[in-house]
Amino acid sequence: MFSHELIEWRCRLEGLNGLLLHLFSMFLCFYLLVQQVKEKAAAWKREGFRGLQLTKEATSDAGNLQKVKCRWVTGINAGGCRNNMMKYSCNPQYPITITETDVLSNSEEDHDDGACSVLICLIQNYRRMDRKLGMSMNPIGIQIYKSFDPEKALTAEHFTLHAEVLDSGPYVAQRSINLRSKLAPGHYVIIPSTFAPDTEGAFMLRIFTDAAIQFHEGFNLEAEGMD
Repeated sequence: MFSHELIEWRCRLEGLNGLLLHLFSMFLCFYLLVQQVKEKAAAWKREGFRGLQLTKEATSDAGNLQKVKCRWVTGINAGGCRNNMMKYSCNPQYPITITETDVLSNSEEDHDDGACSVLICLIQNYRRMDRKLGMSMNPIGIQIYKSFDPEKALTAEHFTLHAEVLDSGPYVAQRSINLRSKLAPGHYVIIPSTFAPDTEGAFMLRIFTDAAIQFHEGFNLEAEGMD
């Protein structure tokens, strides 16, 4: 099974250039190769080497990774935090549908976990030039809400009547933040935001899940994102 810890560290290192990032990428690829070899060997042992075929289902153990880029734009989708629900509803919204759950393996048999492991990394664009110009990073956060219809954007009324399912916690001025948990099957909306409304900036979302998920067309999105 793909290690969440490695994905989390990969997100934190996003934006670093040079030898360190290159070495980490090489290590990550090597780790994945070793894990795949171990999984195949274990499967061959369980099946008695009876011609195991590598299928799409077999490769799904490596997990699923979605990556989207966008930006917060003043007056359009830079809604800020939930101090103002009307403005907050203008933030970018990314609907997802979870239909599959994790399958945990032990020495005897595989069993359904009943939930899907989710790791979300929000990375904001911040160059060395920004630091030289005295520009600070924006305090950022992630919230996940339950949705009744992935084809419709969530409204201020929805946010007022329904609490979030997951929250990254207090807004922090960091290059990247992570949110990791488990979600039951259903429809959800991921909302990245800055603390203050009308705060511009480019960002990227990385969404990793152990099981396959459906990624719907988002709302309040601006095409331009991080470089």
